[in-house]
Amino acid sequence: MLQWNKILLCIGFLLIFNALLFSNQSWFKSSSVQDQLKKAVSHYNESRFAVSESILNKIKDKKTEKFQSVKLYLLMRTHYNLNKHEDSRKMARLILQKFPQSMYVWDVYTCLGDLFVEEGNFPAALRMYVLSRKLEVDETISKRIDHRIIKTLKMNIPFPEIEELLSVEYDPIIR
Repeated sequence: MLQWNKILLCIGFLLIFNALLFSNQSWFKSSSVQDQLKKAVSHYNESRFAVSESILNKIKDKKTEKFQSVKLYLLMRTHYNLNKHEDSRKMARLILQKFPQSMYVWDVYTCLGDLFVEEGNFPAALRMYVLSRKLEVDETISKRIDHRIIKTLKMNIPFPEIEELLSVEYDPIIR
């Protein structure tokens, strides 16, 4: 009888453990996606962009939409560094379309500006940097964006293009 009670107790613990495990399954999946994103960021920071891209493309985000903007942002940056500019541009459009309030929008515009500079489209780059500058509030990052704006202005942008930007700009700091 004592043996039977131990067996029942063990089965009870197993059932409770499984119930807890399955009730937290969505947490486990989120944690797993979070770990994959951390791994992708780690590879990105070590300039292993192809590995980062591979990890990001494998992340299934149907049930983890809260990570989708992060994934798209990392893909945009990774594609940019792999010189897959059209893919980077597609990710930027997706972020702006699906997540217009994302904390990464300022950098989406910065990345688009960098793409336009590489293509030699300096007026478009300047417009993107100005949009980025309007959104960023961190002083250090704002100074980096200002530096890009100044470098872009030195690229002989036609005066009417600059005048057009200034005529609609109301922020005296950006003007």
